[in-house]
Amino acid sequence: MAGGGVAARLWMLSLPLWACRPAPPADARRYVDAAASGRGEDCAALADPALADECRTFAAWARVDAGDEAGARAACADLAPGPWRDECHFGLADRLDAWGEPLRALCGQAGAFRDACLSHALGRRAQAVLGASPLGDEAAAFAQVEALAVEVYGPSRGPGRARALTRKALASRLDGGELRREHCGAAPPELCAEAYGVVLLAAAGSRAALATSCPDGGDPLALRARGWPAWSPDAEEIARQGWRQLCAPPPRPPAGPPSRPTPPR
Repeated sequence: MAGGGVAARLWMLSLPLWACRPAPPADARRYVDAAASGRGEDCAALADPALADECRTFAAWARVDAGDEAGARAACADLAPGPWRDECHFGLADRLDAWGEPLRALCGQAGAFRDACLSHALGRRAQAVLGASPLGDEAAAFAQVEALAVEVYGPSRGPGRARALTRKALASRLDGGELRREHCGAAPPELCAEAYGVVLLAAAGSRAALATSCPDGGDPLALRARGWPAWSPDAEEIARQGWRQLCAPPPRPPAGPPSRPTPPR
């Protein structure tokens, strides 16, 4: 990315900060120049020390854009422990498109952002697989996504993460409109039903709002009157399954052992 483009972007990003904490124009210019150029050492000259680590983080990322990966890693490692150091490593993982051991190492240094760091990396690769998968080849694509998710999260959490990503990909095919059987391709019907549920929830705004319409779940006319997605005749059973999933009461927690009576004193 050209330096001028980075500078312009950082200038726009910094405007709200300077609006909240008025600073001399020269200081604002120094922040943008240091962050865009990758000269994190110049951030120390800022009059407001609270912005110094933020400035150094942007400077580290600018080094990645300039091809200086080693310098970017060193700059993030030099930051004081805290949210900006965590954010710096998170951003490095994104910009380097890290995977495998490099991803685990960077996300392991991302502190509170560790899970988001891993999720971003998995999401990028899953989107590449799902976006390139032709209609009807869902089984192979979903298997690839699950393998990627297991690589990132392990066998206990990986399959659930993969299912969430594939469900989202199926839901995007509807584009907020009515469910047709062709949207499902060769995906399992229960997964397509979950995807329809995602679209319904987005239309309703909340599960509570959707719950008031559970009695109308079998009436496409009522749904269309609300502006919510219904279904075509060839997808009716899948759509009804989606409604059953959404309207089912949550499972009750398992009952604990019976309480023992308190002996009299």
